[in-house]
Amino acid sequence: MIHFLSISLFPILMIIAGAGDALSLRIPNWLTLAIAIMFFPLAAATGMPLAVFGTHVLIGVSFFVMGFLLFSFGVFGGGDAKLLAAAGLWFGTAQVLPFLVFTVFAGGILALLVG
Repeated sequence: MIHFLSISLFPILMIIAGAGDALSLRIPNWLTLAIAIMFFPLAAATGMPLAVFGTHVLIGVSFFVMGFLLFSFGVFGGGDAKLLAAAGLWFGTAQVLPFLVFTVFAGGILALLVG
């Protein structure tokens, strides 16, 4: 059951966030907070080693800083910056680059459809 939650909860929450953002151009704070908070008990429940846990947190903090900078320059919305940081917690070093590439492409497609 823990394995199922660890591989399904994040994608479900991100789909809800993406759909809500596409429909209303808003990402609720409760959803971003849920994505961030759920990482911690699932990391503990799956027995994630402390060093790996540390890299996940470091990636989340780095994404928060990047998102804040992009927000301050008017490139990102505040909800996008917070969601990027929350999602960053879930990715280890091997998955960060593919996540960012897919995020950029999905954001570009969304921008073309909305604009």
